Amino acid sequence: MRRGHKLRQIAAAGVIVVLLVAIASLAWDMAARVHSLKTAESDNRYWSLAQAEVEFMRFGQTLLTGAGPDDAALLDDLRRRYDIFYSRIATLRESSAYAAMRQQPQFRASLDRVEQFLADTVPLIDRPDAGLRAALPDLAAEAGALAPVVRDLALQGTTHSAARADESRLRILRLMTMLAVLITGLVALLLAFLAALLRLYRKAQRASAANRRARSRLEAMVLSSLDAILVVDRKGRIIDYDGAAEALFGYTRAEVLNRDVSILAPPSDDPASASGGADRRIGGAAFSADTHGRLSLTARHRSGRDFPVEISVCAATGADGPIHVAYVRDISERKATEAALRKARDDARSEERAKANLLAVMSHEIRTPLNGILGTIGLLRDTGLTPEQERLTDAMQISGDLLAHHVSDVLDLSRLDAEESPGTRTTFELRPLLVRLIDSQQATAQAAGNRLTLSACPDGTVGWVQGDPWRLQKALLNLIGNAIKFTRNGEITLAAQIVGPGGHLRFSVADTGIGIPPDSLECIFEDFVTLDTAYDRESTGTGLGLGITRRLVQSMGGRIAAESHPGEGSRFWMDLPLPAVPPPGAAPAAGPEATGAPAGFDILVVEDNEINRLVVHRMLRKAGHRVTEATDGARGVALAGAQRYDLIFMDISMPGLDGLEATRALRAQGACRDVPVVALTAHALPGDRARIREAGIDEILVKPFDTAQLRGIVRRLTGASDGPAADTVRPDPQDQVLDTGVFGDMLDTLGPDHTLRHLRRFTQEFEGYLSGLGAGNAPCRDETHRLAGSAAVLGLRGLHRQLEHTESMTRQNRLADPRTLAESLSRHWRQANAALRAQWPHEADPAL
Repeated sequence: MRRGHKLRQIAAAGVIVVLLVAIASLAWDMAARVHSLKTAESDNRYWSLAQAEVEFMRFGQTLLTGAGPDDAALLDDLRRRYDIFYSRIATLRESSAYAAMRQQPQFRASLDRVEQFLADTVPLIDRPDAGLRAALPDLAAEAGALAPVVRDLALQGTTHSAARADESRLRILRLMTMLAVLITGLVALLLAFLAALLRLYRKAQRASAANRRARSRLEAMVLSSLDAILVVDRKGRIIDYDGAAEALFGYTRAEVLNRDVSILAPPSDDPASASGGADRRIGGAAFSADTHGRLSLTARHRSGRDFPVEISVCAATGADGPIHVAYVRDISERKATEAALRKARDDARSEERAKANLLAVMSHEIRTPLNGILGTIGLLRDTGLTPEQERLTDAMQISGDLLAHHVSDVLDLSRLDAEESPGTRTTFELRPLLVRLIDSQQATAQAAGNRLTLSACPDGTVGWVQGDPWRLQKALLNLIGNAIKFTRNGEITLAAQIVGPGGHLRFSVADTGIGIPPDSLECIFEDFVTLDTAYDRESTGTGLGLGITRRLVQSMGGRIAAESHPGEGSRFWMDLPLPAVPPPGAAPAAGPEATGAPAGFDILVVEDNEINRLVVHRMLRKAGHRVTEATDGARGVALAGAQRYDLIFMDISMPGLDGLEATRALRAQGACRDVPVVALTAHALPGDRARIREAGIDEILVKPFDTAQLRGIVRRLTGASDGPAADTVRPDPQDQVLDTGVFGDMLDTLGPDHTLRHLRRFTQEFEGYLSGLGAGNAPCRDETHRLAGSAAVLGLRGLHRQLEHTESMTRQNRLADPRTLAESLSRHWRQANAALRAQWPHEADPAL
């Protein structure tokens, strides 16, 4: 901003200088022209032209007078008139003042005519008196014929002089006009500068007034501050000290000014001033250049009393260099409060430990008979029970197991409060779990006259899910038990339904009991909360049930809430992330293309090249497998983390997250951390294969490949074949332009129409690539790799080798001239194009 303002000032000054120089130049020019007018040169020219005509007329008049035989005086007068006229014409011919006139064609012609007359008559004039007297008639005739020429000569000269005079006057007028404009512009600019200076002056006045007001406010703030304010110079001397500081330290302002700030600190040998070996005194170290934020230090009162202070220091610039401004606050009361809080915390911990010991003893006394009950139930199962007895035994087993886990929760209630793990996620079938839970509580519900029912996705949309069945069961049991406790002769319904995307399920327990007052809904999920109702006297409890349920729901990543109307009933609901999964061990149905083939597998294909992705997809689908596609590494990792697949095909070179990083990511976590991964790559060098395997790749499928290779690798890695796991590389004859086997597989897999569409797309992309090389542009490594992969899938072996070599040279920064490379690739492309046309199965030309 300041730099732009300075540039504007320099530009304005430059404009003024230019205007002044222009005005001076114009004034100088105009003065010179005015001075030239003072010489009366134009008047002299007019006079000379007029005199030439007058002298000629006098000469002619003398000729007309004639001369007698003895009139010698008249002849002498004639010769004198002739000489004067001759001199006037000589002036017109030779003087520089008439040079411009002589450039005019008409003036020059008249002057030449007069000069010719003079040249012709000079011999006559120079004759003796008798000869001149005899030539007078002829001379008079010629002079009479010359009179109009002399007249025209004078007029043309006068006209030319008048025109030059007019031109000079116009030029002077233009100069005066330009001078007036420049002077006006200069005056306007100076006025603008004056206005700007006036504006700056007023702005400076306002800024000065604002500074005075700000200084006044700052002084008022400083004077009214409850914190002590110190200003210390770079040598550690106090240069300012306010009234609050006088009250805090006990020194007056006069006593501390220009003294070292250490006067306000305990001595350096005072053990109370150090904490953990560090100097915690208020002193010079607190005002160093790297001090920032708040510091808790020790200060000393004038009376010798040490007290804790909190100091905040900021750097500033004073008249004599850097200074530090410090705000100091006495924190004695805060330290005392903190000490009291620490003591209260320690007391609370002691009480908590005592309570935990008491709960541990009580839980031990409960666990011993409970273990006996659970053991007896196990023995009872081996005595040949009836179906009804089996159902009741299952209910006893579930209730006993849940009671044992409640006892474990009571033993370490603090562990539930601090637990952040979502628990063990396993695959289980939801409806049987809910049915068993309802059956286990039927007897208790019927004893209270209640009807307990289940409404869990009757349309069968929820089957197998992934989550923590144990925590889910405990949470639902707490809600059902609570509903039974506060409902008499009513209905209790457990419902489950899907809410929103992402596998979220909502479980709700609704009853027709006494309900909950509105002012109690906010606290019912707290620990040890019980409601003072009529049923409380009959159904007692610790008030931990809903608190434990809240912890369980939160540990599973869900949320819980309640709604109720007193006298009408209550409804508790919880939303939990339980994504649906396929049943374990279920055989997937084969697609229509796999009729008669073995059961297919779930396979993930991660490939950014559309042609490669489509070919692999169709090959796998044709073999009866279910295929999921991912267009980049990040999407592939996300899919592999959310669902388990039987096999993953991973392209190595992809934009963003490449195949190696994606493999490392899915190996680190997710549902597919141990799923076999096959690399799809055009890199067949040993160094590349070693690098790929180090990332966690199980097998490498080198492009190009055919259907048999793809199916063989699927069989090996899914357990359908015990063949050795090795890098699958198709033989590559060095002189082969088109691999007819790969191209034939592509035709069979995609069909002629899809194959032709991809061939045309490849042609368009490759020719654009060649155009860039032909223009001298270096090849893009990613684009080269993508085209190499497409060429490999299409079976264009020769072109694939060249592109792979180009990619390698690009990686090593050893690439030759792009135009030379374009010529080489064009030659291979022509060979590949001819091979494709020859291999095309239809009569129609593929028109690549």
